[in-house]
Amino acid sequence: MAQVLWFELLASASTGLRPRMPYRTWLNSGCVDMTDVMGCENWIMEVIGDLATLDAQRTYLELDVFEESRRSAERCLLDGIDAMKRQQTRDTSADPSIRTNGQTDRSTSDYVSLAFAESALVWSHFLASSPDNLSDGCEAAVAQAVETLSRAPESIPLRGLVWPICIAGSLASKEQQHLVQEAMDRTARQANTSFGNCGPVMEIIKHCWETQVDWRTAMAYNSNYVLLI
Repeated sequence: MAQVLWFELLASASTGLRPRMPYRTWLNSGCVDMTDVMGCENWIMEVIGDLATLDAQRTYLELDVFEESRRSAERCLLDGIDAMKRQQTRDTSADPSIRTNGQTDRSTSDYVSLAFAESALVWSHFLASSPDNLSDGCEAAVAQAVETLSRAPESIPLRGLVWPICIAGSLASKEQQHLVQEAMDRTARQANTSFGNCGPVMEIIKHCWETQVDWRTAMAYNSNYVLLI
């Protein structure tokens, strides 16, 4: 069930369609642990599902209802990101070898969860912005997400982070774009092949950089509809 939810939620987030499964029920059932799939915690996938639902409904929701729901998701992400960073600081202080000797299973999950949460925050800000007129909050969120992606430990396979790389990377500033390119190059290199979506996703990101459109507009322009999984 965890794998099915993973594909369902990221497919919805990629395509702009509302999730069809009762993801909240499953994620809060105590029977599904999303960290077993790709390392991302349940609460983050729930917020991604909520944002996908909100995105799909935005054309017919009242503005105040839309914005209240978006801000609720944003507060959840900000609180969660703050808690994760404080926990990581405590873990590193208690065991400095985590910093020097590589990732533990727990710290790997923490990193993946942080990468997804920060990119979900980018998406939340973007829903209230546009590619050619990003809010200050969106620009700051993009900068933080790209910085986190750029410092991924070598032990973490970035092929599981295609969605965060595309969401944050497509909005990266010119000064940040080389970091996104390096992350995508590493993704393909780790797989020792032109892994699945790497090439098409990088084409989408570059189109966003060149034309200042969002990733879905870039997909439609090139008829290149990619699931960011």
